[in-house]
Amino acid sequence: KHSGSNVLATTSTGIDVTGKVSSDGLEVDLSSSGNVELTGAANSNAGLVVRDPTATAYGAHFSYDDANTVVSIGGQTNGTKNTAISIGRDSNDISFYEDTGTTAKMVWSSAAEKLTLSGAGGLDVSPSSGDAAINLTSNASQSWTIYSPDASNDLRFKSDSTDYVTIDTIGSVGIGTSSPVGKLDVLAGG
Repeated sequence: KHSGSNVLATTSTGIDVTGKVSSDGLEVDLSSSGNVELTGAANSNAGLVVRDPTATAYGAHFSYDDANTVVSIGGQTNGTKNTAISIGRDSNDISFYEDTGTTAKMVWSSAAEKLTLSGAGGLDVSPSSGDAAINLTSNASQSWTIYSPDASNDLRFKSDSTDYVTIDTIGSVGIGTSSPVGKLDVLAGG
Protein backbone atom coordinates (compact mmCIF):
# COMPACT_ATOMS: atom_id res chain seq x y z
CA LYS A 1 0.00 0.00 0.00
CA HIS A 2 0.94 3.61 -0.54
CA SER A 3 -0.91 6.37 1.32
CA GLY A 4 -3.67 3.89 2.14
CA SER A 5 -4.16 2.70 -1.47
CA ASN A 6 -3.22 -0.68 -2.93
CA VAL A 7 -0.63 -0.20 -5.66
CA LEU A 8 0.66 -3.79 -5.88
CA ALA A 9 -1.45 -6.92 -5.48
CA THR A 10 -1.15 -10.58 -6.41
CA THR A 11 -4.07 -12.25 -8.17
CA SER A 12 -4.87 -15.74 -9.42
CA THR A 13 -3.51 -14.74 -12.85
CA GLY A 14 -0.48 -12.66 -11.87
CA ILE A 15 0.36 -9.27 -10.40
CA ASP A 16 -1.70 -6.07 -10.65
CA VAL A 17 0.10 -2.73 -10.41
CA THR A 18 -1.67 0.61 -10.12
CA GLY A 19 0.55 3.43 -11.37
CA LYS A 20 3.91 3.32 -13.12
CA VAL A 21 6.63 0.72 -12.65
CA SER A 22 10.16 2.07 -12.42
CA SER A 23 13.02 -0.39 -12.96
CA ASP A 24 16.67 -0.48 -13.99
CA GLY A 25 15.77 -3.12 -16.58
CA LEU A 26 13.17 -5.71 -17.56
CA GLU A 27 13.64 -9.26 -18.75
CA VAL A 28 10.67 -11.44 -19.66
CA ASP A 29 11.20 -15.18 -20.14
CA LEU A 30 8.90 -16.50 -22.88
CA SER A 31 10.77 -19.76 -23.35
CA SER A 32 7.68 -21.91 -22.79
CA SER A 33 4.85 -19.79 -24.27
CA GLY A 34 3.05 -16.51 -23.87
CA ASN A 35 3.14 -12.91 -25.04
CA VAL A 36 4.14 -9.55 -23.71
CA GLU A 37 0.93 -7.56 -23.99
CA LEU A 38 0.37 -3.81 -23.73
CA THR A 39 -3.27 -2.72 -23.58
CA GLY A 40 -4.51 0.87 -23.65
CA ALA A 41 -7.87 2.58 -23.64
CA ALA A 42 -9.86 2.84 -26.89
CA ASN A 43 -8.36 5.35 -29.36
CA SER A 44 -5.34 5.80 -27.10
CA ASN A 45 -2.65 4.84 -29.65
CA ALA A 46 -1.02 2.98 -26.75
CA GLY A 47 2.26 1.19 -27.16
CA LEU A 48 5.92 1.05 -26.27
CA VAL A 49 7.97 4.26 -26.12
CA VAL A 50 11.76 4.30 -25.83
CA ARG A 51 12.69 7.71 -24.46
CA ASP A 52 15.82 9.75 -25.06
CA PRO A 53 17.53 9.62 -21.64
CA THR A 54 18.57 13.27 -21.88
CA ALA A 55 15.26 14.65 -23.22
CA THR A 56 12.33 12.47 -22.18
CA ALA A 57 9.84 14.20 -24.49
CA TYR A 58 11.81 12.69 -27.40
CA GLY A 59 12.39 9.11 -28.47
CA ALA A 60 10.87 6.35 -30.56
CA HIS A 61 7.56 4.50 -30.42
CA PHE A 62 5.99 1.21 -31.43
CA SER A 63 2.25 1.49 -30.99
CA TYR A 64 -1.17 0.33 -32.15
CA ASP A 65 -3.70 2.81 -33.52
CA ASP A 66 -7.06 1.09 -33.02
CA ALA A 67 -9.00 3.92 -34.74
CA ASN A 68 -7.16 3.21 -38.02
CA THR A 69 -6.30 -0.46 -37.22
CA VAL A 70 -2.59 -0.04 -37.92
CA VAL A 71 0.66 -0.77 -36.12
CA SER A 72 2.79 2.39 -36.11
CA ILE A 73 6.56 2.80 -35.78
CA GLY A 74 8.23 6.18 -35.59
CA GLY A 75 9.75 8.94 -33.56
CA GLN A 76 8.41 11.04 -30.72
CA THR A 77 9.00 14.80 -30.61
CA ASN A 78 7.82 16.93 -27.69
CA GLY A 79 5.60 14.05 -26.59
CA THR A 80 3.87 13.74 -30.00
CA LYS A 81 4.18 10.44 -31.87
CA ASN A 82 5.21 10.89 -35.51
CA THR A 83 4.62 7.80 -37.61
CA ALA A 84 7.38 6.78 -40.02
CA ILE A 85 5.96 3.36 -40.95
CA SER A 86 2.48 1.91 -40.49
CA ILE A 87 1.31 -1.64 -41.17
CA GLY A 88 -2.39 -2.40 -41.62
CA ARG A 89 -3.74 -4.87 -39.08
CA ASP A 90 -6.12 -6.67 -41.45
CA SER A 91 -4.81 -5.73 -44.89
CA ASN A 92 -1.03 -5.87 -44.28
CA ASP A 93 -0.73 -2.64 -46.29
CA ILE A 94 2.56 -0.87 -45.51
CA SER A 95 2.88 2.93 -45.59
CA PHE A 96 5.98 5.10 -45.24
CA TYR A 97 5.45 8.70 -44.11
CA GLU A 98 7.11 12.08 -44.41
CA ASP A 99 8.90 13.69 -41.44
CA THR A 100 5.71 14.85 -39.70
CA GLY A 101 4.14 11.39 -39.96
CA THR A 102 0.84 12.65 -41.41
CA THR A 103 1.08 12.09 -45.18
CA ALA A 104 1.99 8.71 -46.68
CA LYS A 105 4.65 9.07 -49.38
CA MET A 106 4.98 5.39 -50.29
CA VAL A 107 2.22 2.80 -49.89
CA TRP A 108 2.30 -0.93 -50.64
CA SER A 109 -1.31 -2.07 -51.05
CA SER A 110 -1.70 -5.82 -50.60
CA ALA A 111 -5.25 -5.73 -52.02
CA ALA A 112 -4.24 -3.86 -55.20
CA GLU A 113 -0.81 -5.58 -55.24
CA LYS A 114 0.91 -2.35 -56.18
CA LEU A 115 3.30 0.26 -54.84
CA THR A 116 2.22 3.91 -54.95
CA LEU A 117 4.63 6.86 -54.59
CA SER A 118 3.50 10.43 -54.00
CA GLY A 119 5.18 13.79 -53.60
CA ALA A 120 7.83 15.64 -55.55
CA GLY A 121 10.67 13.23 -54.80
CA GLY A 122 9.85 10.55 -57.36
CA LEU A 123 11.77 7.29 -57.66
CA ASP A 124 15.55 7.14 -57.58
CA VAL A 125 16.99 3.84 -58.79
CA SER A 126 20.78 3.48 -58.67
CA PRO A 127 21.82 0.06 -59.96
CA SER A 128 25.35 -1.19 -60.29
CA SER A 129 26.88 -0.91 -63.75
CA GLY A 130 25.34 -3.47 -66.04
CA ASP A 131 22.33 -4.20 -63.79
CA ALA A 132 18.73 -3.54 -64.81
CA ALA A 133 17.32 -0.36 -63.27
CA ILE A 134 13.71 -1.49 -63.63
CA ASN A 135 12.62 -4.96 -64.66
CA LEU A 136 8.93 -5.85 -65.13
CA THR A 137 7.98 -9.48 -65.63
CA SER A 138 4.49 -10.57 -66.66
CA ASN A 139 2.71 -13.75 -65.58
CA ALA A 140 3.76 -15.23 -68.92
CA SER A 141 7.41 -14.79 -67.83
CA GLN A 142 8.02 -12.14 -70.46
CA SER A 143 9.97 -9.13 -69.28
CA TRP A 144 10.31 -5.46 -70.13
CA THR A 145 13.41 -3.72 -68.85
CA ILE A 146 14.79 -0.21 -68.55
CA TYR A 147 18.49 -0.92 -68.45
CA SER A 148 20.86 1.80 -67.34
CA PRO A 149 23.67 2.33 -66.74
CA ASP A 150 25.27 -0.33 -68.84
CA ALA A 151 29.00 -0.38 -69.55
CA SER A 152 28.61 2.49 -72.05
CA ASN A 153 26.10 4.46 -69.87
CA ASP A 154 23.44 4.15 -72.59
CA LEU A 155 19.77 4.02 -71.64
CA ARG A 156 18.24 0.90 -73.12
CA PHE A 157 14.67 -0.35 -73.32
CA LYS A 158 14.56 -4.12 -73.60
CA SER A 159 11.97 -6.83 -73.93
CA ASP A 160 12.93 -10.44 -73.25
CA SER A 161 16.66 -9.48 -73.27
CA THR A 162 16.48 -7.85 -76.73
CA ASP A 163 17.40 -4.14 -77.08
CA TYR A 164 14.56 -2.33 -78.89
CA VAL A 165 15.32 1.32 -78.12
CA THR A 166 18.68 2.81 -77.11
CA ILE A 167 19.47 6.41 -76.17
CA ASP A 168 23.22 6.91 -76.08
CA THR A 169 25.24 9.41 -74.05
CA ILE A 170 25.17 12.07 -76.79
CA GLY A 171 21.38 11.86 -77.23
CA SER A 172 21.21 9.70 -80.35
CA VAL A 173 18.25 7.31 -80.49
CA GLY A 174 18.47 3.86 -81.99
CA ILE A 175 15.35 1.82 -82.74
CA GLY A 176 16.19 -1.79 -83.52
CA THR A 177 19.87 -1.03 -82.98
CA SER A 178 21.91 -0.47 -79.84
CA SER A 179 24.54 1.55 -81.77
CA PRO A 180 22.79 4.50 -83.47
CA VAL A 181 24.93 6.29 -86.10
CA GLY A 182 22.82 9.48 -86.24
CA LYS A 183 20.38 11.44 -84.10
CA LEU A 184 17.72 8.89 -85.07
CA ASP A 185 18.73 5.52 -86.46
CA VAL A 186 15.93 3.07 -87.29
CA LEU A 187 17.02 -0.42 -88.27
CA ALA A 188 14.60 -1.97 -90.74
CA GLY A 189 13.00 -5.10 -89.32
CA GLY A 190 14.22 -4.20 -85.80
